[in-house]
Amino acid sequence: FPVERYPGIAHEFYQAAAKARERIQQTVAEARAPPELLKSSIFYASLRPFSRETGAVTGIQGFIEWAKAHLIDANGHPIVSHVLIFPPFSIGEERRQGKLGSAWSLKDYCDTDPLIGSPEQLRSGIAELHGMGLKVIVDIPWHSTGWDSILREEHPHWFLEKDGQLIGR
Repeated sequence: FPVERYPGIAHEFYQAAAKARERIQQTVAEARAPPELLKSSIFYASLRPFSRETGAVTGIQGFIEWAKAHLIDANGHPIVSHVLIFPPFSIGEERRQGKLGSAWSLKDYCDTDPLIGSPEQLRSGIAELHGMGLKVIVDIPWHSTGWDSILREEHPHWFLEKDGQLIGR
């Protein structure tokens, strides 16, 4: 920005912006996350990338192996306090986006995505994460279902239809 060409207000604005940038850079350089902050932080994880497709038995088991290497320090203590996992539920087939579909287009809240593992494997995996000192939060998007959700059959009055066609879910 050639300040010399733009006297007056442009020059003042440029100087103020330069000072702000310097303050931000200094703050970032000085910022060090204190250990107590890290210990009260949340790691948000999708289990699907850790699935059979990557060589793991299940997504939950693949994530546990990764967590042991990356979320636990050399003394065996967790470096974060919580793991928040993407919705682990089965995903709808109808109007699926891409090969795997969206984790928020749920078919059945009582079943798990096969890439993640069975409901029993998910429960035992969560218990194993608890044993590592991690608290687990499961993302349950109650406001989001797939077009072929079993809730559509069980509770059709929850869905918006016009002339027999689903227009809202």
